[in-house]
Amino acid sequence: METLKIILDDVIKDIAAGPFGSNLKVSCFVESGFPIIDGANLKGYKVTDNVTKFVTEEKANSLSRSIAHRHDVVVTISGTLGQIAYIPDDSEYEAYLCSQRQFRVTFDEDKVYVPFLVFYFHTREGQHKILSFANQTGVPALSQPLKNFRQIEFDLPALNDQKKIAGIIELINEKIELNEKINNVLFTQMSEIYKSWYKNFSLCTTMKYISTEYGSIPEGWHYELLGNLCQSVSIKHTFKKDELIFLNTSDIENGRFLHSDYMPVNEMPGQAKKTIVPNDILYSEIRPVNRHFALVTFPADDYVVSTKLMVIRSKKFDYLRLYHFLTSQDVIDELQLQAESRSGTFPQIRFDNVSKLPMLIADKETESKFTELLHKLYDQIHQNNLENRYLEILSDNLLPKLMSGEFDLSDIFI
Repeated sequence: METLKIILDDVIKDIAAGPFGSNLKVSCFVESGFPIIDGANLKGYKVTDNVTKFVTEEKANSLSRSIAHRHDVVVTISGTLGQIAYIPDDSEYEAYLCSQRQFRVTFDEDKVYVPFLVFYFHTREGQHKILSFANQTGVPALSQPLKNFRQIEFDLPALNDQKKIAGIIELINEKIELNEKINNVLFTQMSEIYKSWYKNFSLCTTMKYISTEYGSIPEGWHYELLGNLCQSVSIKHTFKKDELIFLNTSDIENGRFLHSDYMPVNEMPGQAKKTIVPNDILYSEIRPVNRHFALVTFPADDYVVSTKLMVIRSKKFDYLRLYHFLTSQDVIDELQLQAESRSGTFPQIRFDNVSKLPMLIADKETESKFTELLHKLYDQIHQNNLENRYLEILSDNLLPKLMSGEFDLSDIFI
């Protein structure tokens, strides 16, 4: 595969940083309007639409140089370095305002297939080139980000070869996205079934359940405090191996484990302390609304987790029924409310908050049927997540080989 050595500036049409902090204050945010991209939207190859911050159209237009459009690439300047993603054709919004921590780039699409470029910067080599101009002290940040990004040098294949390479990875990603959509449908089904069976009895901060539509709870049903159904476990890891997989709050999200990478024990932060076992529930103490939770469904001897993750273990109660309750939107909203009412640097909860939540328990027959259904649906979700993990590993291993020209692309038509 023939390549041409270039610097990025040769293929960049426009580049601009996000607004200065003084131009985009918290007081500018509105409930809906023009979407703002931040680090939470840059965790994969594509910019995602889990947008939580908005400004008015008028405010966005006053910061027009920081507006990114479809096919633009967005890069993180400070915070979680190495994040780079593009805005796809099917994005929910046509344009987004970059936050102060990002910059946006428009490439010459007659020379560059944008997904290819983003895939390249997700390889080890590409990440190294971005991180090579990160500062080494203070808050993680890229030094002179726009200037240094323009000067990144790499070997660019012909446009047709770029599309072939990216097309293979895009096929894998499409299957991953399909599995995620199926999982979202299954979660929605579980939520609707729960509402129809348990009649939408409301959770109140006073620990009193009410339902103006359905009246009092059925005979044989009762409320149980979660502290009687589960416990917080904090067993110190023995560190008998030189390398382990460390999980921090950001390493789990919405039921998914975002990595399984080993790291030397002697390089782990001081908060790496807790052991976990199958069927444990991991639940972040910080900002419940960010949905940093997951269920351990695998042998976990090689894992050590942060002290900022609660390890919740059921006590003679079905772990999936417990997990489903803890991850329902009503409970997340309630815990977020309690976190925000607590003084401190971050909106934070403790197990004490969880233990005092009352859970509605149905009669034995209803509980048995609902729990059986939960296990069937979660088993399918688990299988889809497992397949996605294998596909992600395949993509990670395949991408650098495709980029390096190790595989002959002449007979590939995509």
